[in-house]
Amino acid sequence: MRSAALAPPAKAADSAVYAGAFSEAFQDLFGLQASETTEIIFVRHAEPNIAPRIERRSAGPTAHRTGRCQTMRLAQRLRGMDIDAVYTSTMRRALETAVVIAAAKDLSMVRTPQLREIAINAGALNGRARDPNKLASEMVLRFLNNPRWDAIKGLEPSRQFRYRVVQAVEGIVAHHAGKRVVLVTHAGAINAYFSTVLDIARDMFFLPEHASISVLRVLRDLYAVQNLNDFSHLLPTFSPR
Repeated sequence: MRSAALAPPAKAADSAVYAGAFSEAFQDLFGLQASETTEIIFVRHAEPNIAPRIERRSAGPTAHRTGRCQTMRLAQRLRGMDIDAVYTSTMRRALETAVVIAAAKDLSMVRTPQLREIAINAGALNGRARDPNKLASEMVLRFLNNPRWDAIKGLEPSRQFRYRVVQAVEGIVAHHAGKRVVLVTHAGAINAYFSTVLDIARDMFFLPEHASISVLRVLRDLYAVQNLNDFSHLLPTFSPR
């Protein structure tokens, strides 16, 4: 019985060549470095304050002192980047974050209602329970058992919410091919878009920190996640480059 001849072991230099080629190919695949790639920086608004009831009914809570500090740190981080446009939800907590970012880059804000947080039908919720804390606990339990907004009566339907957010972002991407754009929005909206891109069934799969950034590059039908929930600029040790 003849034994099969064994191939000589690959030289270390040959392995390094293959490793380099593989690394470069995957960088091109997942990095999307082409000049026509659009980079979207999703920003969750800074920490809001608990506002009077009448203000909550109108435009949402205003940012308090902690939120303003977060916004300034965020603007400091983004100041050194080439940014072509700043889009924002029309809710007050997002507007107050976006205006500082836009001013730091000498840009105007583009108000985009479709980037608002998931809509809540307060009337439907009030009819179910008088105690907001008890209702919130019930909502969390329902969401844990079925992580879709449809599990909570009184909220905007999941499919409708995802559709409006995705349509808004895709329109912005198409309008800014090859550019870098900042979108100031909300935790639910950020999850809606990333869940769609990453094919995640859950409506919420992570909770972005206030004033955090999540970065996505888009090239036609290709998507590359660069950062998710990055809030390093809020840490005491952060130093902008």
